[in-house]
Amino acid sequence: LFGCLFGVYFLRLKEVRPDLLKLAKTIVWLSLIGIFISIILPYSLAIKINTSLALTVVAFGIFITTQEWLRAHSKEVLIFIIAWCTLLLGFVLYIGQKFGVLPVNNFTEHAIEIGAVLEVILLALGLAEQLNSEKRHRIDTQQEMLKIQVKANEELDQKVRERTEELERMNCLLQLTSVTDSLTQVKNR
Repeated sequence: LFGCLFGVYFLRLKEVRPDLLKLAKTIVWLSLIGIFISIILPYSLAIKINTSLALTVVAFGIFITTQEWLRAHSKEVLIFIIAWCTLLLGFVLYIGQKFGVLPVNNFTEHAIEIGAVLEVILLALGLAEQLNSEKRHRIDTQQEMLKIQVKANEELDQKVRERTEELERMNCLLQLTSVTDSLTQVKNR
């Protein structure tokens, strides 16, 4: 449930992919149902249902992030994909052990926890990359705005110089006109 909600936040699905946001909401509701199933059903059945549901959520996370990475090619989304893959691998190993496909040992018994720890580490790196990316974008935007401001100031200075030169010419002409007789065109005393 919280992994899906975090994925929605991290990938900004509300702004970037509203179509996938609907699918995420469905997964959230299924996760809530899984929580209530674990309270009602016997453990052996509830663990199979909930781990299968969790596998679905992780696969959904990989699906969404892969689509987003193909669209944006951002580093933080790639890190997010790798993080979800580590968790997916942990779920696959754990489910394989619960369904009797893999042997019961410490590694398969704690595969989800191992995958989750690796996922948390990678997600922390992904969040750091996302923050750094936003910071770089903000700095680039500020530099671009500064360039626009400098250009506007230069254009304004040029217009002021041109207007000043024109006013000086007009002032000289006015001064010349004021000392010249308009009828005879001879300078006044």
